[in-house]
Amino acid sequence: MTKDVGAHPRHRMAIGESAGQQQQPRKRRRIKLFKQDLEPIDGRLIRNPPPKAVAPYLPKSELEDASLRFLIHHYVTVVVERTVTCVGPRWEWYPLASFEGRPETALTHINGLLNIVSAVGGPHSPRLTHHTRRHIFLSDLAACISLDSKPLTEPTLDLSNLEAIFGRPSAATGSYTKTFANRLYNFTGSSLCDLAGTVLWGLRNVSEQLEGIHAGTVMLDTPRATDIQFTDRVEALERLVHSLWYVEDPENPQHPIFRTFGWACLIYIYTILRELPKELGVNTLLANRIKLALEACPVLNVLLATFQDLLLWQMFLCGRVADSRDRPFFAQQATKILIVRKTESSDEIVAASKEFLWPERIIEVIEDESEESGASYSSDEVMKNGFA
Repeated sequence: MTKDVGAHPRHRMAIGESAGQQQQPRKRRRIKLFKQDLEPIDGRLIRNPPPKAVAPYLPKSELEDASLRFLIHHYVTVVVERTVTCVGPRWEWYPLASFEGRPETALTHINGLLNIVSAVGGPHSPRLTHHTRRHIFLSDLAACISLDSKPLTEPTLDLSNLEAIFGRPSAATGSYTKTFANRLYNFTGSSLCDLAGTVLWGLRNVSEQLEGIHAGTVMLDTPRATDIQFTDRVEALERLVHSLWYVEDPENPQHPIFRTFGWACLIYIYTILRELPKELGVNTLLANRIKLALEACPVLNVLLATFQDLLLWQMFLCGRVADSRDRPFFAQQATKILIVRKTESSDEIVAASKEFLWPERIIEVIEDESEESGASYSSDEVMKNGFA
């Protein structure tokens, strides 16, 4: 579409220069623009990008378009400079992530994505790069959460050899995961107990690898794209977690302890391992599902008493990402556990919230700090600060 050449200030400046007018030195100044005058914030954020790993984004309105481009720009440039999320360009991943609370938009997006992928021969086509393939799998798994469905794509990872993906469990991890699985089995008698133990193994090992990445002792990506990368390990963990929360047979649903554990693991995966902003709608959605499941559980108080470490970990995870209307529920349940355990100081409360994943670390921290700090705080104050 053609534009009036003389209507834009840049065009008038060019005309003046061609007429021999002497230009004064430019001074930087702040200007306000209307939405319709905004240029794309990033050259890669064009309205109709070439089809790569995702369907082109078509905004419903100019306001939605400007808002979304600002969110993408803010996330790419501000939120986390050192992130391990990059299985695909974040400006491609973020639109799907921001729609996770709305199943209809997630379904539209994933169908458009798979249509593009099928046009090039499917997700395992040699025409796709490893980078693009990983992005497809991530988008599929993310859509499953809001759609409450099974993944539509088959992974390229061999999930039968988890040691090659997660790494060999340490003696402490092996012992702890077996104890956790036995606790679950004694309470539920479910066949999912071993899977839950395996998920705990993955959570601990992948978390340790992330710590190594930030410490500079572990490489985020190896030189060969065909190697198992960090994002592959996270993908494998998310696929294992899927079987904990997804109900294959509505007539035979999982015990709430497994579903809530699975949903809490997803919050941990997205906020801690993938380092996505905790404000994403998917996290609020998951926290609400956990709240509803626990409210409907007839033995909630028994769960709180039997699995204090697990439920306290879940309450703190959910409290940080939940809608403001749901946060009082998580604070109340956490407070019940803290009162039973007679935990009052801020250091002890923070340590208790991490005890589920790292019981051996927490014991050392409490022993060291108990000699140095005798300060005590109300549990309500610490819970409020922890949920901020």
